Amino acid sequence: MEDIIRIAQVSFQYTKQQPALVDIDFSVKKGEIFAILGSNGSGKSTLLNIIGGLTYPTTGQYFFQGNEVSADALKNKSFNAWFRENLGFIFQNPDSQLFCPTVMDELLFGPLQLGKSQAEATQRTDEVLEMLELTHLSARSSHTLSSGEKKRVAIGAILTMNPSVLIIDEPMAGLDPKSQSYITELLIRLNEAGKTIIISTHSLALADYLKPRIAVLSEEHRLVRTGLAEEILPDTDFLTGVNLIHAHLHRHGKELHKHIHPQFLFHRHDGE
Repeated sequence: MEDIIRIAQVSFQYTKQQPALVDIDFSVKKGEIFAILGSNGSGKSTLLNIIGGLTYPTTGQYFFQGNEVSADALKNKSFNAWFRENLGFIFQNPDSQLFCPTVMDELLFGPLQLGKSQAEATQRTDEVLEMLELTHLSARSSHTLSSGEKKRVAIGAILTMNPSVLIIDEPMAGLDPKSQSYITELLIRLNEAGKTIIISTHSLALADYLKPRIAVLSEEHRLVRTGLAEEILPDTDFLTGVNLIHAHLHRHGKELHKHIHPQFLFHRHDGE
């Protein structure tokens, strides 16, 4: 598979004393699920913001489909429109991106901004509403919905633009178990339909289920390992070292035992 995204020696600093990313280098293949793992504060969201064109590297380069993405490049209207149509960003908190009067308006907004006709935008919206089981909520205000429903609306607002790449920051954040299961299965279906999926998460359960290729950020904001989920997730010593799992000491009589506490809540079997 060809590279659709290339991050080349990217660093980002909020201040000289506050690095958020240090010399990050990896690529994402077209059509794959790619997960960025790391503990809170490791730089996952900052890295997604760079991939989404919401902020820019302090040093290094970012390429999307072979084209460098930078502040200057995105000043070009045609390049900006092409980039925004092909890459959709779903924020961790849906309230950060939902602002229209109704669910229907949220899903119509994107394609209309891309210059699609009212008829085409409405057709896309109706199809996505049905796919996400949101049709019965189309006249409701997004801000009256549950967290799981808001997440689906936020995803729907991106899907009506039909991007080839979906970026999702912490897709499980704030969701109840039923909504987590729904969103997880949706990500798999979207990937099977040809979408490249990039997520950030500290949930090993989600990574275990999706079986993505993984990039792991350390608490020092560096990329410390890339590989398949099947290679990385069983390595408990490594996961403990990057603070993705922890160990508790328990005393049984006079003996002291260490127990690993992973975050696995569910898993997917081949063929499911």
